Amino acid sequence: MVVLALMLLMLVTGCRSEDPAPPLPTFSASLNRVLSIGEGTDLEREYIFGHATAVQTDSKGVIYVADIPSFEIRAYDRQGNFLRKMGTLGRAPGEFKHFTGLYINHADEIIIGDHMNRRITKFSTEGELLDTYTLDFDLLMYPRWIGELNRGEYVVATIPPGTRPDHDYIFHTFTSDFQEKLSAFGPADYYGDRSDYAIDFLSGTEVGSVLASPNKILYAPRFYQGKIYVFERHQDTWKMARTLQGYVNQTKAITTINDLDIRRGDYSAGLSRSSGKRLTVVFENESVGLWRLNDGKLAHFTVIRSGKDRVFGVELFDAEGNRLGYAELETIAGTGPYNVGYVTKRLHWKDQEDVFYFVELDLDKGSFHVAGYALEYELASYAHPQ
Repeated sequence: MVVLALMLLMLVTGCRSEDPAPPLPTFSASLNRVLSIGEGTDLEREYIFGHATAVQTDSKGVIYVADIPSFEIRAYDRQGNFLRKMGTLGRAPGEFKHFTGLYINHADEIIIGDHMNRRITKFSTEGELLDTYTLDFDLLMYPRWIGELNRGEYVVATIPPGTRPDHDYIFHTFTSDFQEKLSAFGPADYYGDRSDYAIDFLSGTEVGSVLASPNKILYAPRFYQGKIYVFERHQDTWKMARTLQGYVNQTKAITTINDLDIRRGDYSAGLSRSSGKRLTVVFENESVGLWRLNDGKLAHFTVIRSGKDRVFGVELFDAEGNRLGYAELETIAGTGPYNVGYVTKRLHWKDQEDVFYFVELDLDKGSFHVAGYALEYELASYAHPQ
């Protein structure tokens, strides 16, 4: 038995040395700025953002920015020149108390979620108030992301504290007036371990990255553990069909620290429990954007832990979901005993010309601006032209 065990051990050891795990394919990539809105000094009011929370473009390339605390949707042309605005702070039709989802549909109508006013508002791109839909909290509580599957069918992503069984799902599909729920799918467990106080608490902020088409939805949870979930529709039933394997150095997506008095930024959040316990949650791995490029490839942007620092990067998949490689774009230096650093840019949107729109924070001035970047990359055996 001892001899047999030794032989098996030698066999396993030999296989490991002769057949090591394949290395992660890497490639070169860069983001080249092509547009900036709201950057500089002595700006007019229309170019000053209190906190830009969402960016979208319409079919003509007009750029729409949702800003807090003005609670305005501002429109800019392709060169970044201000065109018009719609909305303001308030409870009357066409006014807002919060922005929780911005989407422009196939008809170039602007759809805005506002859970504080318990409604969804629709504007034309010219700023005309078209409709207001009151949210029935029995159907949907807190919309965090809105998309369109077919003309007249919307999908909303949310991670609410479930009070009914169908509330414990991430995705909910609705008719065009948001008054009839068609389906609910994607258990909230895909977001993360809801028994973890920090994850459960933060689930009401951002759901992660979603890419929707009429019969397929790709979902990467905000607290990224290297998995992208693919949901497919068959005969009006949505099911999780497969999982794409992404890249992380560690699967632990957050670290909870019993100390609220450390340096914080977009990199972390401070929480206070009902027991009075004060915590800091350090974000280790995050999914920050998932889009289909014009050449058919899938681009997934992440911020992941790499030693003492975190790295903003992009992983590419082919049209079938096979991972092609990973590229680092920017290093976010860790500081202090917990290696907490500031993420100064957040990715919000990609337009029809593959321009990616970020909201960036100027730490010196404490101000926000919108910037557009073109992604350029070169795979080992494939050069992508821009």
